[in-house]
Amino acid sequence: MKKNNLLAILLLFLLAACQKNIQTNTGTAVQNANNIPGNVIDYLKSVNFNTDDIRDVGDSYIIEGDIIISKSTISTAMKNNTSNSHPETQNHTGTLQYAVNPVNSPDGTGIIAWNNTQNITYFIDPSVNNILNGNDWVAAIQTAAQRWTNIANCSLVLNQVGAAANAQLIFIADNAPNVPPAGANLPANIYAGSRFPANNLVGTFVSINHAGPNSTAVGKIHVITHELGHAVGMRHSNWAQVGEAVNGLGIGGQQVMGANLLAASPTNDPTSIMIANYDGVTNSGFDNFDLTAAQDLYPDNVTPANFTIFVYTPARGGDHGGPSALAFYVNLNGNTWASYTMDRLDVNGNLISTYTFSNGLVQNNSSYVTGVPAGNFGDLIGWHTPQGPLPSGTLYFRLSFANYRGDLRITLPTKSRTW
Repeated sequence: MKKNNLLAILLLFLLAACQKNIQTNTGTAVQNANNIPGNVIDYLKSVNFNTDDIRDVGDSYIIEGDIIISKSTISTAMKNNTSNSHPETQNHTGTLQYAVNPVNSPDGTGIIAWNNTQNITYFIDPSVNNILNGNDWVAAIQTAAQRWTNIANCSLVLNQVGAAANAQLIFIADNAPNVPPAGANLPANIYAGSRFPANNLVGTFVSINHAGPNSTAVGKIHVITHELGHAVGMRHSNWAQVGEAVNGLGIGGQQVMGANLLAASPTNDPTSIMIANYDGVTNSGFDNFDLTAAQDLYPDNVTPANFTIFVYTPARGGDHGGPSALAFYVNLNGNTWASYTMDRLDVNGNLISTYTFSNGLVQNNSSYVTGVPAGNFGDLIGWHTPQGPLPSGTLYFRLSFANYRGDLRITLPTKSRTW
């Protein structure tokens, strides 16, 4: 976790890293544009960085105390200052953010492709054992990986492998000879840093500070659980409060667009494993919003059951008057979905109208529509534009559920109802 400045169009940052607190070591201020190229100063200011303490450290600059940015990354950003956002950005509320649109991600999202979530391989580099209390770090990595794997109704599965060549994600000390340059020599107040997903895969590495702040054995579990959250796409749960910019370039020129809000959680979730500041002592686990966000992004491939269409009376919550309507219920078997789509078809299966609900989570909820059995999800059919009011006769409906990214969709067999 680290401190950045204001919301910006582009954030150039090295690591989504754990920080002991939001204070940084600013070093000697360099304010004269003659010492730093004027176009670099101008660009960084244009994306809301404070350049008062910028320092030239050879092939990189250090900004705001602990943000290490390679000169080549800044050059790339200045040449390719573009932005995108996920089309469903405005359809979710909450605070468990993830990075959107790394430049190398062909589908424009910063989360893992669903087909790549069931066997995320990781390798623990031998350099981790050479860190002080290295055995604790190794145990923390294995425990944290199992934590993410054990989330119910979530497709994430992390498996340790014995060779780096077989791993998608590598845990490595920041002073190891083979550490990626962007993860080397972490600032003193940083526990560890990790990369967001790109190319449809988990973030490629977690770098652990060999000389970082003190932490307990259980505190290390928290740190690694947090870093894995970044590696699977989560941003900080209090990004707005600590002043992190929404968009920018991450390590190695990785473009990070957006801090999307998930899982109907509060705007500041202080009990989340993804909280930005941490004291390195306690071993806090996931809160309910963490779990729901993981399930929303990466649900299991489990088909909903008991899809039933029924006549609904009276109107839900008093907000619909007039005649009775049709409604449906279905058992989601514990899964959380980002959206559902209800298609109305003709007798030959041709589409007549469609309605997609994506303004929140789709979960089993017995109270959403009166008459839905406990442990099921239900909604009205005939009141959603452009479907209602429904004509009389035999009507045909097709129901499907999709995850947030939209690369997992389960479609149920068509149901008919005489109305």
